[in-house]
Amino acid sequence: DDNADATAITIDSNENVGIGMTPFTGYTGYSLQIGGTSQTFISIHNTTTGNTVNDGFSLGNDASNVYLTNRENTPMIFSTNDSERMRITSAGNVGIGVTAPANILQIKTTVDGSGLTIQRDSTTAGTYAQLSFINTTTDNYTAPTWIRAYRNSAGVNAGEMTFGTAGSERMRIRGTNGDILLCKTVDT
Repeated sequence: DDNADATAITIDSNENVGIGMTPFTGYTGYSLQIGGTSQTFISIHNTTTGNTVNDGFSLGNDASNVYLTNRENTPMIFSTNDSERMRITSAGNVGIGVTAPANILQIKTTVDGSGLTIQRDSTTAGTYAQLSFINTTTDNYTAPTWIRAYRNSAGVNAGEMTFGTAGSERMRIRGTNGDILLCKTVDT
């Protein structure tokens, strides 16, 4: 709008561009900066996707969230080093190392020993990493079924693995010798 009172685009002396704002100074690499009111979004369209608010790809934020939104019935692809690394299908399935994930999360690797790692950041004996299983519609729910890998006083890889159901431990594999304890936590 040529009759607008506010400056829509500003280019500073360092060639930083501000849309809807004056570019920040002192931030190296922030060449394009976009400012808005309570919501600011960038929308990307092409002749295939269409050019309405419900087409293409958008990214932006509001006071509570950051959004990356693919408005099309197509996957979102994440790449590094010019190779696809992760994909979210139009059905919402996530594939890491696989382009057609059959489940909500599928991880594919061609290297022995790689895949999914759950790490507890601690050097304290008795702490554990946990893989939990729940079957409820409540998202924030303490899982009654789990697999835990404990750290013991001997070190990182000498801890025990436990399996729990209904909130109680049911099986334990000793880290030091591989003994299996069923329905008990100590030898008797």
